[in-house]
Amino acid sequence: MGSGYGGGYAPGRSSTRGLKENHDQAARLFGTSRHGWLGQPGRQAHVQVIRTANPEQTANAAFNLLSQGGQIMWRDSGRVKLALFAPETSGEDMSAVTYRQISRMGDPAVDIKITGPDGFSYKIHFERER
Repeated sequence: MGSGYGGGYAPGRSSTRGLKENHDQAARLFGTSRHGWLGQPGRQAHVQVIRTANPEQTANAAFNLLSQGGQIMWRDSGRVKLALFAPETSGEDMSAVTYRQISRMGDPAVDIKITGPDGFSYKIHFERER
């Protein structure tokens, strides 16, 4: 990984700023509702929903777009992908995007956590269209 700021992350797309830019791009593709979050409001305040003909493919596409420039890691035998982004200032937590192939609700989900003063955190569930 190397030493220095961010544990070896290069400035730019691998930072929280890069994740914010990715989120703006995803907003143009998936649309937004409250708080500028992707998708439509879900059953809980921190949950959004995107309904689609192919939830797995759409969730994967959302993760791939959001995770550009992040450090990708695999967890839970490949069922969970995690992209980490260096904080903008020293002492802040890292920002992250997590893809869960199967959530507790049974559908794929993407969790977004952007740190910093303008940060936010929410989950998107990808449900099959009815």
